Amino acid sequence: ANMKEAELELLKNRCDFVAVDEAHHLGAPSWMRVMSVFSESSILQFTATPFRYDGKHISGDIIYTYPLSRCQEEGFFRPIEFIPVTEYFTEKADEAICETAVKKLRQDLANGFQHSLMARTSSKERARKIFNLYQSRHPDLNPVMLFSGMKASDKLDSRNKLLQGHSKVVVCVDMLGEGFDYPPLKIAAIHDPHRSLPITLQFVGRFTRSSDVSIGNASVIANIADPKMQANISALYSQDANWDHIIQGSYTGAINHEIDFQNFINGFVF
Repeated sequence: ANMKEAELELLKNRCDFVAVDEAHHLGAPSWMRVMSVFSESSILQFTATPFRYDGKHISGDIIYTYPLSRCQEEGFFRPIEFIPVTEYFTEKADEAICETAVKKLRQDLANGFQHSLMARTSSKERARKIFNLYQSRHPDLNPVMLFSGMKASDKLDSRNKLLQGHSKVVVCVDMLGEGFDYPPLKIAAIHDPHRSLPITLQFVGRFTRSSDVSIGNASVIANIADPKMQANISALYSQDANWDHIIQGSYTGAINHEIDFQNFINGFVF
């Protein structure tokens, strides 16, 4: 995305086919600039979620989808255990989520699973607050913070502590980077809800990937009494919900909606 115009022009003249991974990021101005150069090339886009975080639609036709239900049938995703917290007092909600998530983490560790916990927040200020909460209550788990904007040395130190198993809790803003793959990260404590269903599905999917026998099933902890929880993801946080079925149905419905929208748009002649 940082290539100079002359370099892009040279690349354009050598490529008649372009494959793009993580295509839901193409709405970013930097990537729009790059892709405009290849407007006459054949472009194939890949993405786990064909949605834009800003609610806009990704260009192109959806020609193939791999259902989440098939992922689970073929062993790529494991079942998700949803552990609800019901706390109506905002000032107590973080403590309830923290204690519930850590209790689950300690249970998994006692059962021989080499699991770690991610605490998801919506801002750097919130991350620091949540980090202090975990640090004060559970210092033996050696919590770390990891988010964009941190000093490179601090980020590397946190990453190494997590990957080496020295730290069992990582507090992040939104999600860890899409290139970050750490199978033991199996417990998600959602201190701040995501903005939409597609982002929630992508987030949860990161915790359901199968691995070796030392890695168990994923768990997600969230406060179902949180008034900020949006209507289109409330079913995911229902105490009696079967997450395996609900996530499959919601994901399929979201995909079909996107296909219907594109078919509608393509029906116009410009």
